[in-house]
Amino acid sequence: MTGDGDSRDDGSDDSDGSGAGFDVPSVLAQLDAGDDSTRLEGARAVSRMIDDDPARAVPTVPKLRSLLEDGSPEHRALAADSLAELAVESVDDVAPSADAIAAFVCTELRTDGSPRATADALRCLAAIASERPGAVADHADDVAAALEATEQSTEWGRETLAAVEEARADRTEVGQDREQSTWRETSPGLEVDR
Repeated sequence: MTGDGDSRDDGSDDSDGSGAGFDVPSVLAQLDAGDDSTRLEGARAVSRMIDDDPARAVPTVPKLRSLLEDGSPEHRALAADSLAELAVESVDDVAPSADAIAAFVCTELRTDGSPRATADALRCLAAIASERPGAVADHADDVAAALEATEQSTEWGRETLAAVEEARADRTEVGQDREQSTWRETSPGLEVDR
């Protein structure tokens, strides 16, 4: 369907706006459909559900991730926004998608893709980095390089990179503490002044 996005052709009866008609299997099938209009309606249905009851939309994360990788600009924008919202709701369910989300950000930045989708994907990475920094840490250099190469700096880009840098510092401190603890356990009686 085309139009303003308010039409409902997602197989649900949601006339009261409560989200009670959100049928996860049907929406997953829409997101996996071969035609763009059906996938778009599925992405819109997920977006509406997130507004009403984000926890019910969590099972759509893998399909949303696939829309980032293989969808039209509108699909990608809806998927990035939904993933960002779901990362706030359930970071543990979205964090495994950090690789694909970071790759999407880098591609969008390097190809002058959708600023909205890029900002939403950065917002998603920031949410992941704040709770699960290790899931994003390996991508910090690539995202920073892409941001610098395009001379774009967004609030979400800065926030994402700051959270990752903090995680790296924490990980370094934890690693040093573990080394010292292991050394003390294996070398009892020896003390080192610091």
